[in-house]
Amino acid sequence: MKEDLNNLISWLEINEIKVSTYLPEKKVNHPVLDRTEIIDNIIKSIKKGDLNAIELGCDLTIYNKLMPFGKALKCNIFTALKKQEQYINKQFREKLAKLAVKYINVAYPPRETKELCRLLRKFEPHYSRYVIDNVKSTTEEAKKWVEYLN
Repeated sequence: MKEDLNNLISWLEINEIKVSTYLPEKKVNHPVLDRTEIIDNIIKSIKKGDLNAIELGCDLTIYNKLMPFGKALKCNIFTALKKQEQYINKQFREKLAKLAVKYINVAYPPRETKELCRLLRKFEPHYSRYVIDNVKSTTEEAKKWVEYLN
């Protein structure tokens, strides 16, 4: 858990200026909740179409490190991004497609694969095609996602 928290802290420090807008009004005296509340505020801002929040959400998911409540946070970010997909730039779209390949190629794809694949389907078809062409796993789960993206 400590390493997971350190991953989150590291990402927040790297993006200190960009995340300063999303600091909670009232500070929670808890080492994890204090920081995940920042991510919750970023997610709320993604839903409103905040371009900085959209970039931060993409960046956090691409960072792809374990963090407290990471699966839920990433799922919520992908869900929020689905409604704002037109604002996701080409570089982030490419990185998200590469992330999907990484997720699907592991023996047990993480829970957030579902929301990421739903987001990818909102993009131009060549991003889904990239994923389909680069998935090497032959597990049933991988086949399911390839079929979904096809």
